[in-house]
Amino acid sequence: MVGGSAGIGLETARQARASRGEVVLAARNADRLKRAADELSAPCTAAFDATDTDRLERFLYELPRPVDHVPVTAGSPS
Repeated sequence: MVGGSAGIGLETARQARASRGEVVLAARNADRLKRAADELSAPCTAAFDATDTDRLERFLYELPRPVDHVPVTAGSPS
């Protein structure tokens, strides 16, 4: 979940966990990201600005295993 530390992104991650899904969180605010990761027992997190396309691409390539979905609720990556 890119943009998963607050708002719609956090709620989407909560719903995924409630359905027994495993979530990986990325967000710009490291403090909020830590709180969300602790709440959701996220095995992997990354703090960065999603408008940094090089960092976003690196994050996606560094994911620990194949993933089913990559929701992006951050404001403006394209």
